[in-house]
Amino acid sequence: MQVVYFPEELHARAPSAVGVLYFAPTHEWGRLFNMIDVVRAGENVTIRQATPQEVERAEKRIVLHEISVQLGAHIGSIGFQ
Repeated sequence: MQVVYFPEELHARAPSAVGVLYFAPTHEWGRLFNMIDVVRAGENVTIRQATPQEVERAEKRIVLHEISVQLGAHIGSIGFQ
């Protein structure tokens, strides 16, 4: 399994949108505990740094998440449910 490591600053900005570890085959954000489970299951794990393009993509995902949170707050404040 290939795991991509992202800068912790990205995760700190939007922990519910991106993580530090991205499991490439399953296209899921994960945690260290998830990676330990994979190793215990006998799979080989390789870890690499995220490329600049991958970091940029994650930053765009964070911006969209922040916009969504702000929209949700404004919609909630005007009474739409």
